[in-house]
This record gives sequence, structure tokens and C-alpha cells, in this order.
Amino acid sequence: HYNFNISSIIAIAPTVDQYKPTNKSITLKDVNYLVIHGANDQDVYQFSGLKQYKNIQYTGEGEYIKTALYCAGCNHGQFNSRWGLYDREGLYRKALNVKNFVSENEQQRIAEIFIKVFLDCTLKERKEHIKLLEDCNLYKAYLPETLYIQCYQTSDFIPLCDFEEDINLQSGTMEDVNIEVVGGDIWTEGIYPSEVPNSNSAMYLAWSQHKLPTVTIYTPDINLLERNLQFDVMDLRENFSEEDIYIQDVQIVVEDQEGNSARVSLRDYATLYPALMVRLNKLQYLLGKVEYKHQFQTVTIPAYELVSRHAQMTGGTIDITHIRKIKFTFYGESGKVAFDQIGY
Repeated sequence: HYNFNISSIIAIAPTVDQYKPTNKSITLKDVNYLVIHGANDQDVYQFSGLKQYKNIQYTGEGEYIKTALYCAGCNHGQFNSRWGLYDREGLYRKALNVKNFVSENEQQRIAEIFIKVFLDCTLKERKEHIKLLEDCNLYKAYLPETLYIQCYQTSDFIPLCDFEEDINLQSGTMEDVNIEVVGGDIWTEGIYPSEVPNSNSAMYLAWSQHKLPTVTIYTPDINLLERNLQFDVMDLRENFSEEDIYIQDVQIVVEDQEGNSARVSLRDYATLYPALMVRLNKLQYLLGKVEYKHQFQTVTIPAYELVSRHAQMTGGTIDITHIRKIKFTFYGESGKVAFDQIGY
């Protein structure tokens, strides 16, 4: 412990675990964190900074935020002013695919906007644009045109299920939380075997036609008044064509202790993007190969909208202060998704 008074950290396309005291990954507590990574990074292929994002914990003392931004069409080198289009040197440089990148000015503009807002929010307590760090689609007019995938979490987040507690599929993180899945072909928990060197565990579902799964989370009384329902989700489908891909949708139902329920569609609050299809080198073009880049994205549903939706549908009320059940029902002929950090 060096007693540095550091409150905010910014990481651009970082590596992870190159420094592991006692051979353990670094865990940080009560700090603000922003990480930015490009899907077309040809030096640090993996979104390694997401592991550090997961390894930031909050004690409940103070207000903090961690936020992760994954940008399509961005590479490693154009975030600085020296490397440019090419993330490697020597002969391998000639094999790199640098077509379809956003420009250097645009890539640095992305970093400039997010870093400015992040520092304003965390160091100057100017939070009028904090929504950029949660849902940058609200700021499309100010950002270079590309696809952005975001994760974020504030220090007042309370997890119902983070899938780290044990090996029991039916247990949640919070005491007395239980999980039930009906339908589908696969329901499991585990560490995602992705390109990310990650120790993070999540829930995985896969289904085929006529076997649509419903995930039900039974909870003790939870109070969502002036809160948001929040979860991270990732579409894991691969081997699709760009013409055939469709956007997944999920129906979310919240039920109170009297059985009154409100339902919303994920599509009204976020777009569950499929994997990004990238070609990092020219050989992939010649062989007709692609790489699939999967990333979690955070979805937030304000509780007051659940109350409003219930009133519109039934004319009645739902007791948002005594929620006992949350359901997720998936649609589409087939699918494969990962779920993590379900809470409020």
C-alpha cells in the first residue's frame, strides 16, 4: 500500500496480469475506472481491461463508477499520435488489414469525449453528462459514427446474481435468491472460454426452435423505489452471415408479493448486438474467415417505468417496494446468450 490518493483511473487498450503480486490478479477498491478498447486492435487482441473492470470492488463508502467502452472499427495505434494505422512492425505489418477503420482523428475524438466526461464526473463532480458513460447512444450527434458497446456499474449497485458464489446453478448471490430455468437446451454457469483471459463467471443459455427458455429469479422482498433493474448480457451466436443476422429480444417481467406484474421489452431500452465480425489480417479475407468479438453490455430499466407500464396495461398498481420475482423470456428461432451482474 503506497498511500497514493488516486481516485480515478483511465486505461486505453491495456494488458492485464503482467503484474501479479503473490501470483494473483490485482483487485482495486473504491476507485473510478474507465477502460476503452477497439474491436480491431491488432496488438492487444483481447479486451483485457475488462478483467480489471471486473476486479474493482466497492465497499459502500463513497460514490464511484466503473465504465467500459468497446468500439467497432478502432485499433490500438490510432489512440496515440505515433503508431497510426499499423499496430505491428516488420513483415507482419504488411499483412494487417487496416481497411474500414475509423480515422485517427475520430478515434482520438472518442477518447477525448469519454475521458473529458469521466474526469468531470469523478474529479469535479460535474455529472450533467454522466449518461454518456452509461448509454452513449444518447450522444450520437456528438460521437464519430461507429458501433459502441458499454458496461458500467456504480458503487451503490446491489447484486442479486453475479454467479461467483458457488457451483449450485439454482442459488443466487444475495441470500435467499433462487434461480429456475424452464425450456432451452443448455443452462449452465462457468467462466466464459473466450479470447478474454477472464476469471469472471456467468450464466449461459442456449436454445433451439420451440424451446424458448424462461429464467425466473425468486428474491426476498427487494425495494426498487427510485432504483433501476440492471444486468449484463452478451449474444454468443457465431457462424451467421451478415445478411441473416437478427437482433435478439428479451421480455422482462417483474412481479410483486401480491402477484401483480409489469413487463417490458429489452428492445425498448437497449440493442442486444450480435458478435462483431472482424478481419484483422488480409489472409482472413483470402480464406473467407472472420473473427467473432463478443462483449457484455449493460442494460438498465428504471423501476418507475415498470410502474408506468403496469398502470398502462392494467389500470392498477404494482408495489415496487416489495418485488419478489424477476423473469427473463428469450425469443428467436435459436440463440445463445450469457448473463451476468443481475441486480439493482
